[in-house]
Parts: sequence; structure tokens; C-alpha cells
Amino acid sequence: MLMEENDNNIKLNRQRDFFYNRLVKNKTHLLKWAKRQHVFCFRLYDRDILEIPLCVDVYYIYNDKEDYSNPIVIVTLYQRPYTKNILEEKQWLSCMSKVIEDIFSISSLQIFIKVRHKKKDTQYYVPEEQKKISFIVKEYQAFFLISIRELLDTGLFLDHRWLRKRIFETAKGKNILNLFCYTASFSVFAHLGHAQSSTSVDLSQNYLDWAKENFKLNGLSLENARFICSDVYTYLKTLIKANHARTHIHIEKRKYKIFSETYKAIEHEEKYKQKEYSQKLYDIIICDAPTFSNSKKTNTVLNINEDWQCLCLLCLQVLSKDGIFYFSCNSKKIKINKEILDHFKETIYSQLHRTVFIKDMSSILIDPDFKKREPHTLLQFKFI
Repeated sequence: MLMEENDNNIKLNRQRDFFYNRLVKNKTHLLKWAKRQHVFCFRLYDRDILEIPLCVDVYYIYNDKEDYSNPIVIVTLYQRPYTKNILEEKQWLSCMSKVIEDIFSISSLQIFIKVRHKKKDTQYYVPEEQKKISFIVKEYQAFFLISIRELLDTGLFLDHRWLRKRIFETAKGKNILNLFCYTASFSVFAHLGHAQSSTSVDLSQNYLDWAKENFKLNGLSLENARFICSDVYTYLKTLIKANHARTHIHIEKRKYKIFSETYKAIEHEEKYKQKEYSQKLYDIIICDAPTFSNSKKTNTVLNINEDWQCLCLLCLQVLSKDGIFYFSCNSKKIKINKEILDHFKETIYSQLHRTVFIKDMSSILIDPDFKKREPHTLLQFKFI
């Protein structure tokens, strides 16, 4: 028994040293890049070492000046492929957390640890007084409200940073449609880039309220920004119907979905302007779809692995002649390759009588903190 305990201690110490050395190396490299780019939140570590299945995200709190002295660190423990004693796991997590404390010279209250399960909600292992915290971070020209609450994401997906910058650079004078908008970070960057208007659609009113806070944080007017509380499929169907376009699209033998009949606008006065909003085509569409959605708020069920082509076809129907449509998702099981894309182009032509150019941007121009990670799917669509 004593020998086994000694072996465990040796293993733990070895992993601690490996983790420490890797974090120091990554921090030195990424901080130089972050300071050049004016980025104040990034991924420091993501299962770089197989024995240490952690993800470490760093958020530097903005306090009226740009510095890197006050970080909040979120540590995610991915579910292990084997069973580990709970007490032993807590000891292990405590040891790895202490490494982070030492490297950043912070207290344990600035570190949030959560465990990600495949079929269960994410769980935070934090003291009660640490379960709710909000603060502001800066990314390029934009400010965002970050909120850490039990079973809730932070409000900013770090792996979409590059696309947010691209939207900022290309949005001037454009009408933007942001689907599954979450806290509307794309819409914020669009308006900072002088977009003419934006429509942000999400099924969660909480996220849309959060999105409005992000607009206010950046000094942006809500006058030309619309926030629609709706199932995306329902909204697109309403939009297409208003434009007298095709609404019944079938791909091979897939059954078309059953849609709820109405969508709600967050602002009461917008209910009288739905027709005006619906009769507009969009110059830039961003659709960052979840892998699966089966909310009780809607009659639709979304499985992106099966439904991505149907969703893209709907989006293309509300894209302007010279517009650009970005489709993104994080599913690891989605099947997209050259052969599938070539076949999809034929489907688009047969359904919409339009020729489209599709560019797979999944593996290009990835920021340094995500280069070692399998990229999410990112497709760019343009009419020819």
C-alpha cells in the first residue's frame, strides 16, 4: 500500500513538472503574440500532454488600461477514458491548480475548475462564493462582458476570434445577419466596422439581453441593431416567405422539419415592423450552429451532422447577390470533404438555380492558441 502511494506521488510530481514547463513555454510565446494583437483572452493549453487532459483559458480583466496583470483562469477537465477515484482526482486537480497559481501569481479564487462530461451538463468544482463573477475583457477594438456562472459558458468563444476580425474588416456599409448569435460578438464587431445594420437571432432571451449589454459596453447604438428571439429555422422560413422565395427544400430523402408558426421580437415595437425586416436580403450572414438542439421552446430539432446542408440552403435564399455566407460548427462528426461539397453545389443549383463558390476555410489562418487543436468547420459561400 505504501509503495503504491509512493508511486502515485512520483507520478503526480512528474505530471506537475511537465504541466508547469509546458505552461511557462506557452505563456511566454502567446503573451508576445497577444500584446502585439491587443488580445486579452486566449487559450493557453489544450490537452498538449495526454496524461494531463486539461484545457486552460486565460481572461485578463480590463480595468481602464491595457495590461496583463489580473487574469481569471478557467480550467476544464475533460472526462477521462478510465475511472479515477474522486478523492484522487480532487488531489490531482488541486496540484494542477497550484501550478497555475504559481505561474500567474494569483490566488485560488481567480481559478475556476469545471469537468466536461459527454452526456451531462458541465459541472464547476468551485466554492459557493466563487460561482458567479462578471468582468470585462478586450479583444482588438471590442469589449465584452464575461460572466462565469454555474453550467454556463463565458459569453465569448475564443476559437472564433479570427472570423470576428474578418467581419470587422469587411462589414462597412453591409447588412449583417447573425444566426445562433449567442451574445452577438460578431454583430458587435460588425457595427464597430461601420455595418449599416445587423439582425441577431437566438432562441435565448438571456443571451440576447447579454448581447445588448455588449453593444452598450462598446458605445454602440441599438437603432440599427435588431435582436430577434426565435428559432433560427422559423426565422429563416418567415424571411424566405416574405421574399416570395422557395420554402420547401428537400435534400435527397430527408424529411423537412416541422416549424413553429411564429417568432417573437424582443422589442415590443418591432412586432409591427416584422414585414419590413423580413423583406431584406443580407450582405453577410454568419451561422455558427450548435451540434444539436432540441429545445422545448420550439418544434424543431437540429442535428447539424444531418441538417447542415438544409440549413445552408435556407441561408443562401436570404443572401444578397454579392453577399458572403459563413457557416461554422464545432461538431467532430460532421462529414465535409471536396466530394461532398461538389455534390452540394449541384444540389444548390438544382434547388435555387444559382451557382455558388464554396471555400473550406477550416484550417487556414488559425490563431496561434488554436493551431494544435483540431479546427472547427468553417465554410464560405459566394454566388458566382
